[in-house]
Amino acid sequence: NPLSLVSIIYTSGTSGNPKGVMLSQSNFLHNVRALSPLLGADINAAEKTLSVLPSWHVYERSYEYCSAACGITTFYSSVKNLQEDLANEKPNMIASVPRVWETFRGKILNKINKAPKTKQAIFYFFLNLSEQKLLTENALRGHRIYFKKKGALRLFFSSLFRRAGLILMHPLYMAADKVFGQVRQALGGNLRV
Repeated sequence: NPLSLVSIIYTSGTSGNPKGVMLSQSNFLHNVRALSPLLGADINAAEKTLSVLPSWHVYERSYEYCSAACGITTFYSSVKNLQEDLANEKPNMIASVPRVWETFRGKILNKINKAPKTKQAIFYFFLNLSEQKLLTENALRGHRIYFKKKGALRLFFSSLFRRAGLILMHPLYMAADKVFGQVRQALGGNLRV
């Protein structure tokens, strides 16, 4: 029965006493059907994922079901071993909470901030450039947040200028890939999601 209770997951209790959330088979199956295609997994590519969250975390459990449905091999890690496991397993995907990535970011920035000023300036220039590229690509895909209504003509020219900017800035984006190569290698070198 799709409405049968399959799991009770307890909230963390950060806003009061923990509460048991009753989830049915339909809840999880909906996630698998809706989210699995977003992974863009190729079942013939032998893709891998690294799991760092506990399986009683509903985000992790849903991700594990989606990755299993896509034929992705899951390796299990811990926060303590994550950096080493990323380097060893070289996963294509990983689902995590922001705090894990904030820790990596903090370590990287700490190292950069101890480097000579020239190296710092180059790193931050390319970091800002890469962030702008990501925002531009997302906007061109239609993933944007509007705080004001924009007319169709304004959106058209905005999109046109964004595309032109991506083309004109391409050599700098290629240089950014070189600058961030070490960071990518520290994360296994294969992460795409």
